[in-house]
Amino acid sequence: MCAERRRPRGHAGGFPAPAWSATGSSVTARVRLALSATPRVVAGPAPSAARGIPAIYVDNDAALLAGRELGGYPKKMARITMRNYGNLFLSQMSRGSIQTKTVDPNFNDLASSSVTKGAKLFSVPLPADGTDELPYPYNLLLPLPPATGEPQDYVLPTVALKRFPGVGPGPNGHAGAEVLQLVGTPWHITQADVYAGDAAGMEIYPSEEDPIGRLLPCNAVLGAFILQGSMYTKSDEWMVLEDLKKNNAA
Repeated sequence: MCAERRRPRGHAGGFPAPAWSATGSSVTARVRLALSATPRVVAGPAPSAARGIPAIYVDNDAALLAGRELGGYPKKMARITMRNYGNLFLSQMSRGSIQTKTVDPNFNDLASSSVTKGAKLFSVPLPADGTDELPYPYNLLLPLPPATGEPQDYVLPTVALKRFPGVGPGPNGHAGAEVLQLVGTPWHITQADVYAGDAAGMEIYPSEEDPIGRLLPCNAVLGAFILQGSMYTKSDEWMVLEDLKKNNAA
């Protein structure tokens, strides 16, 4: 699961608001909390480790449309709250109540998490002469690139299943898909401090409003990190890693 938060300009202790180009060719995210799936090797022109995103929640239309319409990322609107008290970081997420009205007639809790900021793992830009390999599990969560002799950004690849159903009956209708693609998106982290996440815990609540608690139960948090900094992605760098409909038809 990936919970994404955009802070408005002037938010206490915050970064400036993200910049979105008028053409949709560039997206800049200033603040983001990510709880994502374990990196996995994905097929494509250049197979690589990428984070599969089974669910992602945002709190504004621009973030929703940019990811869902271009890349097929499974984004939904939610109310997302993140607070830190010293080294303790707390987050909570809820969605509007439609099926069942609760004590709060507007929102139904979906998930909450807590994590304590531990030791610094590395900073971005990455140094020209490279960085020591990270200890487990961070070597799997945050694989470091080889040194290039120049300071470099850290690139965080993600992958989503872009599926657009058809219309009407038959295999190409509503039960099938007009588009069925694995889409890769590189996120460029340009300046950041990355810390180990200690004593991390997450709870996903059962809810009639959203199936995430039933489909993606969280039995244990195997690893967590805190990233504080700036990142961006450009749509002209996104790529189709595999066209599943075309390959299945062959």
